[in-house]
Amino acid sequence: MHTSIQFDPYVGKRNCRICRGKLYEFLKYEGVPRRVQHLNATDVHDDRNPLLIAECEECNTVQTMNDPPSYWKHGNRRSGGISAKMMEYRKRQFTKIFGKDIEKRAFVEYGETTHLGPHLSILRKMGVKERVKGMPPQEITGALTYSPGPTFSPSWPHHHYDAALCLSYLEHVPDPKALLQNMKKALKPGGIALIEVPNFEMMKKEGMWAEFMKDHVFYFTQETIHALVKSVGFVIKSCNETWDDYIITIEAYKRPLHTNYLEIDKFDIGKEKLLRSIEGKLELYQDVAIWGASHQAMMIVSQLSKKMQEHVKCVVDDNEEKQGNLSPGTNIPIVSRKTYKTMITSAIIVIAGSYSSEIVNSIIQGEGYGECGFEMLAKLFTIEDNEVKEVEIWNDKGTGI
Repeated sequence: MHTSIQFDPYVGKRNCRICRGKLYEFLKYEGVPRRVQHLNATDVHDDRNPLLIAECEECNTVQTMNDPPSYWKHGNRRSGGISAKMMEYRKRQFTKIFGKDIEKRAFVEYGETTHLGPHLSILRKMGVKERVKGMPPQEITGALTYSPGPTFSPSWPHHHYDAALCLSYLEHVPDPKALLQNMKKALKPGGIALIEVPNFEMMKKEGMWAEFMKDHVFYFTQETIHALVKSVGFVIKSCNETWDDYIITIEAYKRPLHTNYLEIDKFDIGKEKLLRSIEGKLELYQDVAIWGASHQAMMIVSQLSKKMQEHVKCVVDDNEEKQGNLSPGTNIPIVSRKTYKTMITSAIIVIAGSYSSEIVNSIIQGEGYGECGFEMLAKLFTIEDNEVKEVEIWNDKGTGI
């Protein structure tokens, strides 16, 4: 018997397994078998609880409100293998997605408990070896090790695999986000994930009510599976309806790390260059003012040696809230322009990020450089390309000061 729940939308029995949003129950089926896989002739008892289908108010993912059969932990059972038509389809699909050098890639499949699963068998026939050269010996297997609760703990190393498959299994898992996070960790940066789930849009369009079962925890649309896969950090290359629109196929990849060694070296090189340039000016002029109590200035001054910090007489800033305080960690007084006029230094170094040019102009124009203003006694510098550069100052006669 089937009834549609039109009222009392917040049944309060269970929140969304993905986002913890409130569930809206909209379908109820009585007398539904508690399992349709892993059948056991001695198991004559059935689940008397009705099958409850709900939609999350927050992420719109359709899901059951029932506990899934415990055998979801053991993966899919495809004892009958796959058809010749599906096998040819998989060969074409794998070649297109994983490239002609597929035999050089290391694969892992989620949802297959042994290395004898049909998809991994297809990969072997396509030339993929059971053990991968140049890597720690690892069987190509989808076996998972489960810790208490929905957390996945892989038996393979992190950042090891070139490609991961999860084909018609994610919908069985109570915490699909945990599985996807685990998959992302198992992949190398740039590694490819191929994910397939039944298409709930097709079910709705064709009124395929018999597709509901207690074995499936989730019923994904393109929108909801796309959002889920993206939420764990995968970059989605494509998300399409396939296999006569019965399946949603997602091809995604693990974003390569941005902090590679060359980029990290740029930080170190830039730091060394700038500190060497600043310390050269400090040694030359002895008494120097830093203009701008910016976060950049505080960071740079903190990295100077203690001996060099002693040559920084003050930090000048126009922000009244900063004036009268000490620079954090280095204890250099932060003063106003007016106060600075009483403590002239040999040089000024402007360190204010994107505001540096604006501050340089305000110093020159606002204080009357060369007209007996205090700045005429100090050399003016700013930071460009991680180097201290002197500011050229010209008077009305066109001669330098």
